[in-house]
Amino acid sequence: MSVNHVALANLHALRAEFDSRFQQDVDRQSVRQKGSSQVEHMRVLSLPVLGNTHASISSSQIHVAAVLGQQLRAGYDPKAPVVLVPGGLVSEAYRCCQIMEQVLLACGSSVHHIVRLTCHVPDLNKAKLDV
Repeated sequence: MSVNHVALANLHALRAEFDSRFQQDVDRQSVRQKGSSQVEHMRVLSLPVLGNTHASISSSQIHVAAVLGQQLRAGYDPKAPVVLVPGGLVSEAYRCCQIMEQVLLACGSSVHHIVRLTCHVPDLNKAKLDV
């Protein structure tokens, strides 16, 4: 099986995993910050999260927190170790896009409204790109 077929199979498996767990109506938790500024923090309950929330909403702008191409877990556990999806950089980037899409849907938006996206790949080397 060629490298492209393996990568494509990994992407199909990631899509199937997401499709089996998420619909348009996602379980979410919203917390409003007290004080003069109206900031709403959003967490999608069935997604892995690096901090306390997935996004902050203020003045009709959504700021999505950093995401990693992580495997999905059952339930919210901030102390659980981060386990990346198998398949290398392509699969990790695809999972990041899936997570961002669900977060934006929970915030009442979509990927079509993204203005800026920054991708940070630590330790980028030829081996990571070849996978």
